[in-house]
Amino acid sequence: MQPEEMRWESPGLLCYLCAAHPQPIPRRSAHARLPHPPYRPLVDAAPRPPLAGSARRWRRRRRALQAAGEASPSSVRLPAPWAVICLAARIGAGPRPVSIARWTGTALDWLASRPVVLLHHSPTFRFTAEAVAVGAVFAGIGSLWLDMDRREEDRINTAWALVAAAKDVHGNVGLGAALETLAARHASLAKLQAPGTYLPGASLKGADLSKANLSEANLSGAGLSKADLSETKLSKADLSKADLSGANLMGADLSKADLSKADLSGANLEGVDLSRADLTQADLSKADLLGASLVGANLSKANLKGAELPGADLLGANLSKANLMGANLRKVNLSEAKLSRANLIGANLSWVNLLKANLSQADLSEAKLSQADLSWADLSGAVLSGAVLSRANLSNADLSWADLSGADLSGADLSRADLYEIELYGIKVPGACGDEKTKLPLGITLPACSKLNAE
Repeated sequence: MQPEEMRWESPGLLCYLCAAHPQPIPRRSAHARLPHPPYRPLVDAAPRPPLAGSARRWRRRRRALQAAGEASPSSVRLPAPWAVICLAARIGAGPRPVSIARWTGTALDWLASRPVVLLHHSPTFRFTAEAVAVGAVFAGIGSLWLDMDRREEDRINTAWALVAAAKDVHGNVGLGAALETLAARHASLAKLQAPGTYLPGASLKGADLSKANLSEANLSGAGLSKADLSETKLSKADLSKADLSGANLMGADLSKADLSKADLSGANLEGVDLSRADLTQADLSKADLLGASLVGANLSKANLKGAELPGADLLGANLSKANLMGANLRKVNLSEAKLSRANLIGANLSWVNLLKANLSQADLSEAKLSQADLSWADLSGAVLSGAVLSRANLSNADLSWADLSGADLSGADLSRADLYEIELYGIKVPGACGDEKTKLPLGITLPACSKLNAE
C-alpha cells in the first residue's frame, strides 16, 4: 500500500499521538482522507510580554533543553481537545455518520492520554505528581509504623492478661508465648504465680522471674540462661535438659526438682535447696553452691569441675562417677555420701565430713584432705597418691588395696583402720597413730593414739 492510501484505523492511537506529539490540525471536510504525513510543527511565535524572574529561569531552561537536542515543553501549542476528538472519531468512519459509542470511546481514549501529556509538557504537573507520590510513600510508612505500634501494644496487653490468669488455670493456655513476648521486651515477671504450668522449650533468656511460683511446672528444655530466679519456688519442677547457664538461683527452692542433663554451668546456686533433686549428668562446672542443701540429691555422673561448694550439705548424696576435679569442698558435709569411682583429683576436701562415705575406687590423687573426717569411710581401691591427709581422721576406715604412694599421713588417726594390703614405704607418717586393732603391713608399727593424746 502506498503512503498516500494509508489510513488511521485506531482513534485511541491517534488521540495518544496527537496528545503526546501535538501538531496543528488542518481544516478539512468531514469525509476527506488524511494525507501522509498530515502534520507540521507549529511554533507559537506570538510576541511575549516582559519576563519575570521565574519566566527568565524557564527561558534559560528551554535554551538548555534546545541545546541538548530536546524539545521545550512550552514551545509547542497543544491542539484543542474537541478538534482532536472529532478528528479521531471520524478517521476510518467513511461517509457514514459517527455513532455515539465511537464518540464515547474516542473521548475516553483522549482522557486516558491526558496524564501522559501533562507529565510530558507540564513541569508544574510533573513536580506536583512527584510530590504527591513521595507524600503517599511517607504516609504509607507512617501508617504502617503506627499500625505496628498498635499491634505491639495489643500483643503486650494480651500477654499480661494471660499472665494474670495463669495462677487460676493449670496448663499452658498460651502462657508460654506470653512469657516469651514479655521476656523478649525485658518486662519484669517477678512474683509470677504460675504453678503447674506446661512450658517445655520456652525461651526465657535473661527473664526476671525472681520470687515467682513455678512449682511443679514443666520447663524441660527451657532456655533460662542468665535468668533471675532468685528465691523462686521450683519444687518438683521438671527442668530436665534446661539451659540455666549463668542463671541466678540464689535462695531458690528446687527440692525434688528434675534437673537431669540440665546446664547449670556458672550458675549462682548459693543457698539453694536441692534436697532430693535429680541432677544426673547435670553440668555444674564452675557453679557457686556456697551453703547449698543437696541432702539426698542424685548427682551421679554430674560435672562439678571447678565448682564452689564450701559449707554445702550433701548428706547421703549420690556422687558416684561424678567429676569433682579441682572442686572446692571445704567444710562440706558428705557423710554417708556415695562417691564411688568419683573424680576428685586436686579437689579441696579439707575439714570435710566424710563419715561412712563410700569412696571405693575414687580418684583422690593430689587432693587436700587435711583434718578431714574419714572415719568408717570406704576407701578400698581408692587412689590417694600425693594426697594430703595430715591430721585426718581415718579411724575404722577401709583402705584395703588403696594407693597411698606419696601421700602425707602426718598426724593422721589410723585407729582400727585397715592398711594391711598397703605399701607404706615412701609414705609420710610422722605423728600418725593407731591402736591394737589397726591392720598394718608386717614389720610396721605405729604409736598408740591414746599415748599421743595424753602427751
